[in-house]
Amino acid sequence: MSEKLNINIILEKLYSKNRLGIKPGLERSIILDDFMSYPHKSYKTIHIAGTNGKGAVASILASYLIELGLSVGLYTSPHINKFNERIRVNSEMISDEEVINIYKQIEDVSEEIDATFFEITSTIAFQHFKAKDVDYAIIETGMGGRYDSTNIITPVLSIISSISLDHQEYLGDTITKITKEKAGIIKENIPCIYNSSNSQIRHIIESKALIMNTIAYNIRVSPYLDNYVIDNTICVEINGFKIKTPFIGKYQLENMNLVIRAIIYLFYKLDEENLQRSLNNLRKNSGYMSRTEVLRVDPLIIIDVGHNEAAFLSLYNTLNEVYPSTKFNVVFAAMGDKDVSNMLRFIKPITENLVLTKANNIRSMDINKLYSIANNNGFDSISIEDPIEAYNYVLSKEKPILICGSFYLIGDLFDLQKD
Repeated sequence: MSEKLNINIILEKLYSKNRLGIKPGLERSIILDDFMSYPHKSYKTIHIAGTNGKGAVASILASYLIELGLSVGLYTSPHINKFNERIRVNSEMISDEEVINIYKQIEDVSEEIDATFFEITSTIAFQHFKAKDVDYAIIETGMGGRYDSTNIITPVLSIISSISLDHQEYLGDTITKITKEKAGIIKENIPCIYNSSNSQIRHIIESKALIMNTIAYNIRVSPYLDNYVIDNTICVEINGFKIKTPFIGKYQLENMNLVIRAIIYLFYKLDEENLQRSLNNLRKNSGYMSRTEVLRVDPLIIIDVGHNEAAFLSLYNTLNEVYPSTKFNVVFAAMGDKDVSNMLRFIKPITENLVLTKANNIRSMDINKLYSIANNNGFDSISIEDPIEAYNYVLSKEKPILICGSFYLIGDLFDLQKD
């Protein structure tokens, strides 16, 4: 049996476990961790939770540490094109062979305890980082915090990015309930840096920190950055040092502030030149992409992987500011557990035509259900089930294009691993 066939079989087994859904509790993760002799204790970890922005924070921070010359593991989710994107050491994704080798070690015990997709994937990541002898591992939670399979680690620093309503089916239907889940990553005597202007969120996080005998620092209290715009790109000034970012969304300033505070905590100072290098090499170092990203200028094509109400509000605000009075032909897909109605309502003012499609993922929302929701929200939409056909349809109109709603839709349409 070829290696390619082996990896395909293993990934098929892993993806099939998504059908098990979310199973709260850390007991299976602890069993796997014990079986592998606690690999995450071999290196320093930084743990990041939140609803929006945690991927950006993880990626920028990892890129900064890489540019310092450190060996850095990065664990993020979901992937866009390939499973291996989730687990990286410096700029290198985990190889198929390494996935196979680690999976074979834990296959029997995983089946015995009925471990989920994310529990197995997290164990593979932790073991891979140990094998590569990393200095730091940046660990992003999946959807939660308290019962997330990554929450068996004891990090040197916890970070919580912005919190909003998402995954209510699993985390709770209020900001209070969701924040309690995210704040579950705060550990005893381990500082937490977070981002919120919401008094309920602040109270929950700071109360949790007090219980855990540690501090919680809110970047909103004293933002570090002055910003300005050049050619629609957000730039920042730090201590008189002008830094050009690859971002067009001002919401990324909050993520940059989280990263800078984390760097100062870890190293007691910020190297502005190194930060610029880390931003220049962000995609190469971390694979970070597709967050309000301009893929082409003529015709204008923008892709965005935001997939909840707050992300779509940020998307609207960004596009309305950077491209005022521009109407987009929108290609949209979503996963079945998303609040599509509230996602779509934010982009309605900037939508010329809405083309609904279905990403190639078992969790994708049925296109007929999408159509019904869009129709109820006043959209004159059409449905084209195949994403490639949907993309080609809007491309033929030679109008500005926005592709959004799901990581998996972007992955179906573009090979974004190429620089």
